[in-house]
Amino acid sequence: MKKSLFLVFVLSLFLLQGCKPADQITLHVTVSDDVCRSGQWVYWFSGVGNEENIVDSCFLAKGQHSFTMKKVIPDMNEDMLCWLTFTKYGPQQSFLILNKGENVKLTINKNGITKTEGSQENYEWYHYADGKAVKVRKKIDSLTDVLEATKDSLVQRQLVDSINYLQDSLDTKLPLYNFKNLKTPKMFLFELTAGLPGSPRKTVDSLVKVMKQRFPHNKRVQEYPWRPKYPPATSHSKLVYRRLLQIWAKRTGHSYKRPVTPKLSTEQKNALDKIQALKPGDKVASLSFKGLHGKNIALKDIHTPYVLIDFWASWCTPCREEVPDLKLAQANYKGKLTVYAVSLDENKSKWRKAIRIDKSNMLTQVVIDSSQFIRKKIQKLFGIKFIPRNFLLDQHRKIIAINIPGDSLEKKLGKLCR
Repeated sequence: MKKSLFLVFVLSLFLLQGCKPADQITLHVTVSDDVCRSGQWVYWFSGVGNEENIVDSCFLAKGQHSFTMKKVIPDMNEDMLCWLTFTKYGPQQSFLILNKGENVKLTINKNGITKTEGSQENYEWYHYADGKAVKVRKKIDSLTDVLEATKDSLVQRQLVDSINYLQDSLDTKLPLYNFKNLKTPKMFLFELTAGLPGSPRKTVDSLVKVMKQRFPHNKRVQEYPWRPKYPPATSHSKLVYRRLLQIWAKRTGHSYKRPVTPKLSTEQKNALDKIQALKPGDKVASLSFKGLHGKNIALKDIHTPYVLIDFWASWCTPCREEVPDLKLAQANYKGKLTVYAVSLDENKSKWRKAIRIDKSNMLTQVVIDSSQFIRKKIQKLFGIKFIPRNFLLDQHRKIIAINIPGDSLEKKLGKLCR
């Protein structure tokens, strides 16, 4: 009897061990000379919603051109993204889209992943979705830098035209080309969720139909456009994120901590105390903030009958999850609705990067580039204790709705625009 029990125990252990390789993800990484010129740590991070984790780590010795990581991720799902971060040389954040049981080979230089095998999603990401867009983004960044430095009005107009042309290509032509070549539901969902700014609703609907026909057994595809609502980050996730910021700060020399807020004078505090938060029926006075091209864009310059003032920030996940709905609402009510997206970001480069990633430049993007007192004044006036927070204005610029999500926004506009 004892022998039988022992054999059952051993067999169960064998079966448990045998199950792991089926779920285990293996990364075989080869690095160039400029990455292994000094010893450093390499971290494998994962993230889904607001939850981030360190999956694995290893030490890459000086002159060591390869390493392997093997791990089973118990909570691996459709929405999880992974990335590798090098503490000294090499990419700070090379994204990976992985599945259970994959055996992935990566070639990495100081700029990022140059070759990937063993993962169809990674291939599609680096060859189509991101790969072909890198050169266009670099050109846009370069022209934007020149635009901000020049004062010649003629040159400014020419640069703006060039930037808009490149951005249009990035937003519409490249994604449509990508859709023809994507074979995985994850990448199709990713590209579709990022949106096709300015594209007719008919085009978007047809792509959704194609996706659902192409991937009939994928639950997330069939549920589209439903998106999960994630709980706030746990204490563990916050510690992981803090570690990531420490690595970036050490590498770049830049502090990723929030800047110390300057103290307000007694007079300023008294002025803030007198401000009453706006409510439905109140008229919004003209606002004016700096746009993407460095020029102020005022609320009074917008001539559509309806305006949605949307307060957001690059670090706000729920804010960015609203972007596809906002883009769709503005596209569906073109000429009737303008989304005036007001960023609370203090770091302009992160603001610009978020807009590029979310492909949301067709919204009227502005940033509060003002003193701390002005920021506090805006926050008090609009009752901003959390974001996202938005205000729908009518043709007289009176508030007719507050905190209206994208799907409700379209229904509201449908009634108003009959």
